[in-house]
Amino acid sequence: MKVARAALAGSLALLLCAAGVWLWLSREGAAGTAPVAEAPAPAGAAAVGEVPVRWAPLPAAGQPLRLVAAELRARADRGDARAACRLAAEAMHCDGAWLATREAERNAERTLAQVAKMPVDASTRERVREQQAAAKANLAATRARCGGVDPLDPAERVHYWRQAALAGHPAAMRQYAVGNAFRWRDMVEVAPQLVVYRREAESVATRAARAGDLDLAIALGLGYLGTRDDPSSRPFLAQVLRPDPARALAWLQAARAHPAVAALPAGHPMRERLDAGLEKAAEQLPLDMPVPPPETLSVLAGVVPRVDPRNGGIGDIDPTACDAEVLRRH
Repeated sequence: MKVARAALAGSLALLLCAAGVWLWLSREGAAGTAPVAEAPAPAGAAAVGEVPVRWAPLPAAGQPLRLVAAELRARADRGDARAACRLAAEAMHCDGAWLATREAERNAERTLAQVAKMPVDASTRERVREQQAAAKANLAATRARCGGVDPLDPAERVHYWRQAALAGHPAAMRQYAVGNAFRWRDMVEVAPQLVVYRREAESVATRAARAGDLDLAIALGLGYLGTRDDPSSRPFLAQVLRPDPARALAWLQAARAHPAVAALPAGHPMRERLDAGLEKAAEQLPLDMPVPPPETLSVLAGVVPRVDPRNGGIGDIDPTACDAEVLRRH
């Protein structure tokens, strides 16, 4: 009986975990033909040009994807970077929501099967009913937000993320540069696009950081250190950057001096990580090389560092971030 109850407790824990994953995904953010590798952008293409074209506002956020997908795709295919960003973000959100919802359903079914085989007290039965109700509510919410529309295949998602990033959309630049446009479970399908990404990630991240993306500035600084403090989850950006203590120093100095970082309390993990990174980069710098000045890092209002200080990882953007205008080109 103790073993059975332990199994039941484990199932309930899994169900709670799955529900939590779905809720996290909801806050965040079909087999296709083999993807064709997109040509990498010409050198400097991510940083030159004119004032961006003005497009009509995007559809209101939070609408069912089936109501806006066709419009977003049509606008994206005509060159609207914000529409490309929103389409990719909504598709990625829905992909994650469906995965979490299905896992919650499977866990609920397993829990019910276990409950049916053993005597349980009233409180346990109530917990099971609550989890069943939560799983059904999650399924209903996912169907309402994501149902009734053909999903983008992985290669299409990467295509739209890249399109928006190269056009200078800040949120898409972050998503693409750090490597979040890719998912491990889709890696073979998008392998040709990953080759292109490897050539472009550094320049996209650099442009976005100089324009004020503090998280990407920190990710660049940590990436140039070449360390593997958390090798199980190194973001793709860290994997494509070659160790460069001078560049690490330049970016880490800029990030450390940023008002949002300076305002963090003493002993904060972010401040400690940046200080340690600066010390390590200084040790790696050749003796005959002068300490570089801080990199250019625009200071934007309301910025709060959210990058993982262990490895430079950055979470997925929220689809609403796609409403931002693209950067002015220069």
